[in-house]
Amino acid sequence: MTYTNEEKQVAKDFIDCKIPDYIYDYNEEFNKKHNSNVDTMEYYEALFDFAHCILDDISLESNFSIALNNKEVYFLIKQQNENFIEQNFCDKVSALLEIIKKYIEV
Repeated sequence: MTYTNEEKQVAKDFIDCKIPDYIYDYNEEFNKKHNSNVDTMEYYEALFDFAHCILDDISLESNFSIALNNKEVYFLIKQQNENFIEQNFCDKVSALLEIIKKYIEV
């Protein structure tokens, strides 16, 4: 599999981005509010794995890919983006997801 230089740059930008604290923290407040068991770290791991696949020109695979089907996590990232120092984290996630959707169905 070969990805474009632009796609590789999106993957690199995502990997180079600092992981927000709420990704580590599992965000219990969000889970209580939305009656959810969202595992934000699994979502991040899937994106991280796919970003490395893009950089290495291999097929997109991740043991955590099922987490990408969880729309609640994307909502959490978008919601938390407003309060995070890395203001464009959500934009980096969105750009990477667009590439992933281009190659696989999530």
